[in-house]
Amino acid sequence: MAKQRNLRIALFFTILGVIAAFAIVPYQLSLLGGDAAKSASVPLPVLYTLMALQTGALVLIASVLGLRMASRVGLGTPILREWLYERRSPSISKQWIWYSILFGALGAILIALLDLFVFVPNIPQLAGVETGPWWTGLLTLLYGGIVEEVQVRLFLMTLFVWLLAVLTKKSNEQVPAGYYWFGILAATLIFGALHLPTTASALGGLTTLVVIRALILNGLLGVWFGYLYWRKGLEYAIISHATADLFLHTIVPAIL
Repeated sequence: MAKQRNLRIALFFTILGVIAAFAIVPYQLSLLGGDAAKSASVPLPVLYTLMALQTGALVLIASVLGLRMASRVGLGTPILREWLYERRSPSISKQWIWYSILFGALGAILIALLDLFVFVPNIPQLAGVETGPWWTGLLTLLYGGIVEEVQVRLFLMTLFVWLLAVLTKKSNEQVPAGYYWFGILAATLIFGALHLPTTASALGGLTTLVVIRALILNGLLGVWFGYLYWRKGLEYAIISHATADLFLHTIVPAIL
């Protein structure tokens, strides 16, 4: 029965992940520029279809494994469980929904201000980085909210907590808070580090300040998303992440 519940949720995330991978294509193309279509070795529709299917496969694997481990350490997706399996209106905390939206927005604004006033003046290469039209940022919401939260929080963060719990023979209510904080910080740092190759390619190399920027800008909100996942459920982290992307990739660029 548990496997059936996990599979339904995993398939739900997978479908959204494939949709998200297709939706983000115009945003990616706007960043790559007009030469992307000319330099591609295969037709772009074929390329992005393959990429979307690959994203869906990764989301499916991360979901199945993450959900299985999550039940062992008291993590999970309570809203989706009630909706997809118990077939009833899920219990939703309006207060925490507002917290998710508010702090997602404030965190995104803080990141934008840090970049504008701290990093951009001290990293000359950033002046040459092109950004696409502000409206293409809307297409990042589903990808950040679903794909990245499933991979980073549901799978990676859960993996760290699960490993610590297994090694120390703790289960569910016995898992110390420190295990969750370790998982939150470890997953956040790894997520930030994974952006370094792309950052190096965009800026022509890595410096100490560039590395610090990548870790802070990609990891600052990750701690909050991880806390939401731990305390309330992955759905709240998804909402907060999507809100942050809305401000960071759409609202702030439109204003500035």
